[in-house]
Amino acid sequence: MKEKFRLYHNTIGSIRQWFNLSEALSEVMTWFVIGVIFAQDGSLGRIAAKIPWGTKRPSRTQRLWRWLTNPKLDPFLLSLAIAQNWLASLRNQTIYLVIDRTDINNKHWLLFVGLAYRGRTFPLVWDVLPNKGSTCLRQQTPLLNAIEPLIDKSCAVVLLGDREFRPSKFTSKLPLKVRGKLLEAPQALPSVAYLEAYLEARHRRHRRDRRHRRDKLPPP
Repeated sequence: MKEKFRLYHNTIGSIRQWFNLSEALSEVMTWFVIGVIFAQDGSLGRIAAKIPWGTKRPSRTQRLWRWLTNPKLDPFLLSLAIAQNWLASLRNQTIYLVIDRTDINNKHWLLFVGLAYRGRTFPLVWDVLPNKGSTCLRQQTPLLNAIEPLIDKSCAVVLLGDREFRPSKFTSKLPLKVRGKLLEAPQALPSVAYLEAYLEARHRRHRRDRRHRRDKLPPP
């Protein structure tokens, strides 16, 4: 319990600084973040169970739901503020951005641009897709347009993506401003790290491992 309150006092200062929210909304957002950290889950009920609000879980869950559906909150602007403050602290280094599409469940699909950091990818901006399947340039470009102005000019940028975002159909058609950031950054690594060879090698390794495990199974 003490750890949660310590984390609350350390976090709410940043949230007050980063977001133009009322005190009540800032407090709920801070506890929301702490609940996610301790729950390690996206379910509102499980998140609410980790928040020490002194009320029953249904009431805590309803309070989180009201925060999520508050018309004063714009999820895109909130995520953009996080991206702005985080990227502003990165200077004179190579930044690795990841663009990818992920399936949340059979009804929700996301396209996101994230920051690769210490072996993990932290989503910076995202968009909810209307259907399942590959994305097109029209859907991908706005996210990069949102991130590009936030990157300091002293940074080199490496954009990582799988075969859905291959250079031949993607980076060569990017708007000039974005393409300039990605391709003309000083002392950049290869400006677009196309991971097809790596993914193919990984798939071959997985197939080999599956065959190896299958061959070691005892006969029926």
